Amino acid sequence: MLVEVVANNGNLLLNVGPKADGTIPEGQISRLKGLGQWLAINGEGIYDTRCSRCESYQLENLSFHFTSKGPDRYCFVDGLSAGNQTFEFPCSVQVHCLNPEVKFSQYIEQDHVKINLENYKDDWQVLCFKAVNGE
Repeated sequence: MLVEVVANNGNLLLNVGPKADGTIPEGQISRLKGLGQWLAINGEGIYDTRCSRCESYQLENLSFHFTSKGPDRYCFVDGLSAGNQTFEFPCSVQVHCLNPEVKFSQYIEQDHVKINLENYKDDWQVLCFKAVNGE
């Protein structure tokens, strides 16, 4: 949800509130910690970004959301399955994944880049790729 909101130039209200005794419920704490861990890896594509000229779209079971910061463009891919998977981006530049654990290969074609993920894990949630040349 965070990626979709940021990619569409919005702000996400997390609505975390303490109980009457001032403590924060454990469920909220675990969600905030999970979001913080994800942002520690992918925050470059979230913090200080704007929506991109590329609109969000869906292709089969995958959702693609785009942000930009200066000349840099980021693409977030949601809906991936664990293991190996192949998909395409609508750009023909080299990309790198912000998560250094992701193993992938890429094949640049005339109007897109084909990505072959080799080790996707469900707990990575949404992957963020950065266009190397900022295109």
